[in-house]
Amino acid sequence: MTISAEGPRSRKEYAITDAGRAELRRWLLEPPNPKARRDDLPLRVAFLGAVEPEEGRQILANTRDMARERHKELRKLQRSINWGDDAGSGCPPRRSALRGHRRSRPATRRRRRVR
Repeated sequence: MTISAEGPRSRKEYAITDAGRAELRRWLLEPPNPKARRDDLPLRVAFLGAVEPEEGRQILANTRDMARERHKELRKLQRSINWGDDAGSGCPPRRSALRGHRRSRPATRRRRRVR
């Protein structure tokens, strides 16, 4: 990146270099890491204009295919789990807990301040 212009109050405009554009293109065209902690799809979509339209369509098709494969894996995992409700059975939490429903926290006692 280079500074392409400076404005009032030390405002700076940046321009991407040819090397930066090549690196962006390389990153967009490489397959995403399925084990990554963060989903970089929103960034990839935001920068699709940096590649040819056919390449952009291929990026989205590859992403769709990866999502479908992951969905199949998760459905298989879901079917393999015993979803029994017996708390002492060592079973995983109920489905509602996995869907993001909050469990109530045990009440904590406040200590009385001694003066």
